[in-house]
Amino acid sequence: MLHIRGHVFKLSKHFSRVNCCAFSFANRCVDVWNSFENDIVTAPSLYSFKSRLKSVDFNKFVCVA
Repeated sequence: MLHIRGHVFKLSKHFSRVNCCAFSFANRCVDVWNSFENDIVTAPSLYSFKSRLKSVDFNKFVCVA
């Protein structure tokens, strides 16, 4: 079994030469998803996932230009 840092549901980004694809919403969400802890991602129900998600600080992902 492959051992990776973090949770087992990691997503990967595909290389893109075009900026519109590289900075798309889907590619920006990959960093956020991969930063979650294992107990959040492996929640047994949607209700518990939402309640655990409330404890995450999303300020490090917000870019104000």
